[in-house]
Order: sequence, then C-alpha cells, then structure tokens
Amino acid sequence: MRWNRYETNTGFRMVHKDLNHCLLKACFRGIGDLVPGLVDKGADINFVGQAKTGLSAHLVGLAPISAAAHQGWPALVRMLLDLGADHRGGVADDPRYEQGAACRQDM
Repeated sequence: MRWNRYETNTGFRMVHKDLNHCLLKACFRGIGDLVPGLVDKGADINFVGQAKTGLSAHLVGLAPISAAAHQGWPALVRMLLDLGADHRGGVADDPRYEQGAACRQDM
C-alpha cells in the first residue's frame, strides 16, 4: 500500500511524500485507522509541524497528539499515547515551558 496516495471513505485524501505530514493530517481529521500503519512505516509520532514545508497553516506548530486533542478525538489521543507519543504535544523544547515557567507571571 502506498501511504502517500491513500483515499478513505471520509473524502480525506493524503497526497504527500512526507509520512510525518500524513500522520499529522490524519490525526487532525480523526482518521485513527491510518495512524498505526504510518508509525510502522516510519512516521515520527512526536513530529511538530513547521512553516514553509508544504504543510497547511492550521497545522503548523501542532504535534499529532495536540492536533487530535484540539479536534476532540479522545480515542485517537489514547492510541497515540499507547504508541509512545509525548503527552506534552511538542512543547518540550519551548523555553516558556521550562520547570516552573508556566506558573510564573512575566511582567
């Protein structure tokens, strides 16, 4: 099966050479059937969408788990956690989320 040319009965069509982009798009749309296969094929489960890479603007800055959570797909979030996704959703390297920084009020 070619993951970069896959159509589902939901009208969702993935046409992209990057498995990470396909995983992020599938999680945003709630198509959990694709997630295990994409991860098995080598998609990074903790990928964070970057600007100027051909990714839609509404997906930039999102990890697959945060995309699924923002769209309201709790079963998909659980699946991603079971597959080893980071529960922080891509904010681990952001200096604003260092130990205790989230609780501080910067003036």
